[in-house]
Parts: sequence; structure tokens; C-alpha cells
Amino acid sequence: MDIACRTTPRAATTATENTGRSLAAYSVAHFLIDASCAAILFKTLTQHDFSALAAWSLVMAYDFLAFGIQPFVGFAVDRKNSARLAAAGGCLLTALPVLTVGVFPVSSICVAGVGNAMFHVGAGSLSLNLTPKRCAAPGIFIAPGALGLVLGVTMGPQMPLLPFVTGALLLVAGAVILRSGADPAPRSKITEPCESTISDAVIVLLLFSTVIRSLVGLTAVIAAKPTVSGAMLLALAAAVGKASGGILADRYGWKPAAVGALLISIPLMSFGSPIVYVAALGMLLFQMPTGVILVTIVAGFPGKPAFAFGMTCLALMAGAFPVFTQFGEILRDPWIAFGLVVASTAALWIGLRSAAAPTKLSTGQAC
Repeated sequence: MDIACRTTPRAATTATENTGRSLAAYSVAHFLIDASCAAILFKTLTQHDFSALAAWSLVMAYDFLAFGIQPFVGFAVDRKNSARLAAAGGCLLTALPVLTVGVFPVSSICVAGVGNAMFHVGAGSLSLNLTPKRCAAPGIFIAPGALGLVLGVTMGPQMPLLPFVTGALLLVAGAVILRSGADPAPRSKITEPCESTISDAVIVLLLFSTVIRSLVGLTAVIAAKPTVSGAMLLALAAAVGKASGGILADRYGWKPAAVGALLISIPLMSFGSPIVYVAALGMLLFQMPTGVILVTIVAGFPGKPAFAFGMTCLALMAGAFPVFTQFGEILRDPWIAFGLVVASTAALWIGLRSAAAPTKLSTGQAC
């Protein structure tokens, strides 16, 4: 009898439950990582008398370590097939600075940044492997990051115990991840090439779309000047958009869900900043393509899911950088935002339309 025929409904249910538990562990750890790092960074900035230039330099240094080095860390993770070890090690490295940030603030922030980078590429690779060539799990994994970031920024300086609590929880999360299952194989299902591969031009277009979305999204948040509750609402909208976008893309098609959501978000993201509820709706739609873009880029790097995940995070950093320069004020012009979102939407549509095996990519089905 064929072994495949022996698979029982109970076994399938167990596999689904294991996938759900693993995804929950990665997602909760993601929330804790971003909350802890943001709390450490902004608590340091508020408690020490840094000059404006020094504070800006410290934020840029953290961003470089947390996001800029991810492709290099991801390359090493793929080469050594060590996604679980990287994710768990990232949890440990991020937990340690909560004990030292009061004594060694700068070095603690740097260690947290490296831990953040390790966790993202490791756990990101693991989440991609949970649902090969589908967007649901990566979208859900990415979603809690925005909530953690806003909680750490807004509440971290006022809640002295928050970093310690998240640090302790991160140690638990790291242990859970170590026991969550096997690492994806170096050439796992998510990265096996289809009949044709994703071209370099498609990858460039999708990374460009990601850069613009990062730029416009952060600019919109700053332009809205939200209260603490407003910032949490925007973060919740972003999280719901990322999670639901992956689920809807798998259900109704990648191009309709991703491009359609971005099209509808254009006027809301461009002109809706003064009204926080309109901005939140725009943010929800604006973040829905995240999972589709990530999985399509990963398909362009066979055998290198951690590296591909790191490339998307590097694109996010590249998009955020101009907001903190003298160009930040110019970027808040609604018509500039309108043009940028249109450009991002066009790049996404052309990229997905031009991707290899478009019928398979548009439905989200495995090759």
C-alpha cells in the first residue's frame, strides 16, 4: 500500500495544530522582540541627555543593525541551515540588553539590534516554511511587529518593568522555538523553482514597491500626529492588514487581493492623515500586499528564504531613512504621497504580472 494512502484525518489535524502552535510562537516572539527593542531604544533616548545629532545617529545605528545586516545574517542562516537556532539566539540576544541598558546604553542598543536581525531572518524563514508558497503564515507572523513597536515606543519609557517582562518572556519564546520542529531544508519546498524562475527585474520592482510603501507608511503616521490611542489604532490597522492580506490573497488570488487593496488605499493614504480613522482604514489596505510581496521575492531566491526575508527588511529600512532627513517635511505633501503610492501600486502590478508562472503566482497555489 502506498504510504501516502495511510495518512489519516487525525494525522492531518495534528499537523495543522502543530503548524498553528509554531506560528503562534513565532508571532508572539515577534511582538515581544519589537516591543523590547523599541522600549530599550526610546527609554535610553529619553533618560540620557543626547544631542539631536547623537540621538539621530543612535537611531540610525540601531536601524542598520536591526534591518540593514539582515541579508548578510540571512545568507549565513541559509548556508548553515540554522533558522531555528538564529531565531532562538535572536530572542536571547534581545533579552540580554534589558539587564545592561542602564549601565551600557549604546552597546545594549547595538546588541538588541543584532538580536532583532537574527530573530527576523530565522523566524521569518520558519514561518515561510509552514505554508509553502502561500501567504497566510508569513502575513500572520509579520503582523504583530507593528503593535510591539508602538507599544515599546509609547509605553516603554513610562513603564520601567516592560523591558524586563518582555525580556523574560523572550527567553521562554526562544526555548519554545528551539523545540518547535526541524529547520527547513536548504532547498525546501518554498524555494524549489517552478517551471520558470522569478526574474531579477520582478524582484527589483517588488523591492521598489516595498521601499515606497515603507516611506509613505511612516510619513503618513508622522503626518497624522496621532495620540497614543491613535498610534495604537494605526498599528492595529497595519497588523490586521498584513494578516488578512495573506489570507485573502490565498483565498481569492494574489494579484486581485494585493493590487486591489493598494489601489483602494491610494486616496486614503494620500489625503486621509488628518482623520485618524480614515488613516487607519488606509493603513489596513496599504499593508495587505505585504505577504504576497514577500513570498514572491522568496520564490526568486531558490534555497535562500532567510536571505530573501532579509532583503525585504533592508528595503523597509531604505524606505524609512529619508523620513528622518531634511526631505521628511517635503514627503508629507499629500500630492507627493499620491504619486508615490501610485508608483508603488504600478510596480507591484507589473511585478506580479511579469512574474514567472503567473497563473500559479496569481492563485497562490504550489507549483
